[in-house]
Amino acid sequence: MLKTARVAPEDVLGVGCGGHFPTMVVVGKDGAPLRRAIIYSDMRGKKETIEILKKCPGICQLTGLPESIFPGLPVSKLLWIRDNEPKISRSISKVMGAKDFVNFRLTGNVAVDYFEACWTGLAGQKDYSWMGDIADELNLSREWFGEIHRPQEIIGEVTTRASSETGLRRGTPVVCGSGDGMCNVIGSGVLEGGITMESAGATDIIASVSDHQLPSGSEWITSWMHPDSLKWIVYTSTSSAGFSLKWFKNVFTQSRGQGAAPETAETYALLDKLAQEAQVGSGNLIFLPYLAGEYSPFFDLNARGVFLGMSLETERRHLVRAVLEGVAFSLRHVLESMEQLGIPTEVTRTSGGGSRSRLWNQIKTDVTGKPVATLEVAETGCLGAGILASVGVGEYPNFNAATQSMVRIADTLLPNPENHEKYSKLFEIYKDLYANLKVTFERIATL
Repeated sequence: MLKTARVAPEDVLGVGCGGHFPTMVVVGKDGAPLRRAIIYSDMRGKKETIEILKKCPGICQLTGLPESIFPGLPVSKLLWIRDNEPKISRSISKVMGAKDFVNFRLTGNVAVDYFEACWTGLAGQKDYSWMGDIADELNLSREWFGEIHRPQEIIGEVTTRASSETGLRRGTPVVCGSGDGMCNVIGSGVLEGGITMESAGATDIIASVSDHQLPSGSEWITSWMHPDSLKWIVYTSTSSAGFSLKWFKNVFTQSRGQGAAPETAETYALLDKLAQEAQVGSGNLIFLPYLAGEYSPFFDLNARGVFLGMSLETERRHLVRAVLEGVAFSLRHVLESMEQLGIPTEVTRTSGGGSRSRLWNQIKTDVTGKPVATLEVAETGCLGAGILASVGVGEYPNFNAATQSMVRIADTLLPNPENHEKYSKLFEIYKDLYANLKVTFERIATL
């Protein structure tokens, strides 16, 4: 990165990291991983969750997290390792998140921000501290977990070894950083109500801010203290946004005797071009983007993807556009559900890989009826980590100043009223589809 950006190591004022969460890395006494990391979408802890809820019945209220996501949290996966990999369990020295392991390699220190600490399932949301009594009840060592910090707090400096491995200057400050969701919120410049961010990646991270904390316990939305401590982040995500388009690419762009089309910008540009050839509404073809279940605005891991409305006239161009529109319907479903909780959206700031498609952005603004703004820096998770570092080392006095300087709007798309009217009619059918198929999804899952 230093070479590509032509930045001298001595000009780097600080380092901030972000990473997917709640991913879990377990390391031994030598600091080396004991096994492969277990990523956030791995729900292997279903059996262990039953044990956790039985022994610790108030854990959901304490963490502010719904019962439904506990199978994916580190707390349940640590019990899974205990039961299935006892040799590894006995060798654990530290437990870290993805970005925390990078920080550990940079500084030699083990630390975690309050946001990701709560998402382990072992830290309380009231005071953002480790719940030692819960760890004791589950027979998990308190020594496994690092000290909890604010995301912008300096946790150490680049060591001599890390300097030789990265090219960074020894002694460069490293801030704690945060999970990709928090970093995306910060990198999108979401500091006031009415602005909603959408990080259009494999999943769709959607967040806004509120002057007050929303009640915990919802199955699909959570509320966390913003790093500037004056507001609360209202946060959720869907399951298969970019994943849906990637699935379509892999399945529908294979040539005989060859694999799927390569993972390149050119490939997705060709899909965009194909989708543009289909009319608004894709010939009344509707796609449910629940290929990995759904997280928001309802939580149902049994839900599945559906194409409804195919006919002999349906062509590949209709299918790919229906995928883009289905993800946009999912976004509108979340935005309207947030509005019912008192979190309005005046404009959506989109980022991530999906935001590079102008067609998809226009579809989203036509579907939601709200302006969609793109940002000069599409990788807002990286920018957010940089903003955390800039505030942490004192380059900016606060997040407002850093945001004003570093977050810039590239373009704003406005909805087409005629297209919005068409999409609104299809959206009502889209919502009815899940309600009508919920029992069918359950039947399929139990076969």
